[in-house]
Amino acid sequence: MLLDFADFQLAWIIFSTVLIIIGLICLIIEIQVPGFGVFGVSGIFCMVVGFFILISVIENKSPGIAFYLKAIMPLAILVIIGAATVYKISKSMKEEPEIGKYEGKQGFAIEDFGKEKDGFIMLEGEYWKASSDDIISKDDEVEIVKKEREKLIVKKMNNKTKL
Repeated sequence: MLLDFADFQLAWIIFSTVLIIIGLICLIIEIQVPGFGVFGVSGIFCMVVGFFILISVIENKSPGIAFYLKAIMPLAILVIIGAATVYKISKSMKEEPEIGKYEGKQGFAIEDFGKEKDGFIMLEGEYWKASSDDIISKDDEVEIVKKEREKLIVKKMNNKTKL
């Protein structure tokens, strides 16, 4: 009977260790793959549940060790979450944002405009105020040269077809 109880506790120790390892794997996946945080939340959940199971099993055998685990577990989880957060933030700061890049994109003129008069163009389904050194006619295809505040500077393309 005593061996059955020991095997039962061993099974819980193995189960909690597997949960902790699955949690770590999920956190590593969350760090490596950009996403919505599902792996991160799942990893933290698995680790917390695994630690609680491990603590409750160890607490029955030796309460002194369980006390130290209770003290170290929140700190370890906070360190792991903090390290993952810092890594994700530093990784995202190195990447250049895609939003706001207009140079080189193509649109078409909605009205006539040129050097002396600003006009409007259609770019990716949005109306934009534009100016150009070229004379642009309605429906001319244009390429964005740069963006100055709320206005796009464009140049005329060779062909005259709408996008």
